[in-house]
Amino acid sequence: MYAFYGDKNKTIEKYDDSKKQWEVLSIHYAADTKPLGEIRNSVVVDKNIYLFSDGGIFQIYNTQTNTMISGIKPPFQCSYFGVAMYNRKIYVGAGSTNDGIDNNVYLLTTNDNQWKVAGKISVNLCGSGLVNYGNMLFFLGGSQTNILQENQPMGSIFIYRPLH
Repeated sequence: MYAFYGDKNKTIEKYDDSKKQWEVLSIHYAADTKPLGEIRNSVVVDKNIYLFSDGGIFQIYNTQTNTMISGIKPPFQCSYFGVAMYNRKIYVGAGSTNDGIDNNVYLLTTNDNQWKVAGKISVNLCGSGLVNYGNMLFFLGGSQTNILQENQPMGSIFIYRPLH
């Protein structure tokens, strides 16, 4: 279990189950990488933890080498989006921008490190939790209004079936 940037020093900690305590890790940051201001979502693929921040900015932490690198620039600038992983692919969707709600579902293939638009959801939705179950993505809750401007939470479930 890991904890990222939870204190004013932006440390990364790992829980040592044998000692029943947290230990601060010494992390090597790539030249173009510095700690994120906030982490909105994260997902694990193999030995990597993908950390997502506002604007779609993300970093990849390698748990074996203790190295943090910046991810490739995504095709979106969203905040308050959901993130889930299915079959080593990362799905990001239902976010908000200064211009409104972005209904696109974006796909990052971790094998070749490429972004593409996987599809759209058919409802205005942002700020949802995103969960993978089988070959479906469930958008849980969220808001039908742009969270950056106003927030009207709703209790709903929207199912998206990725074709990728």
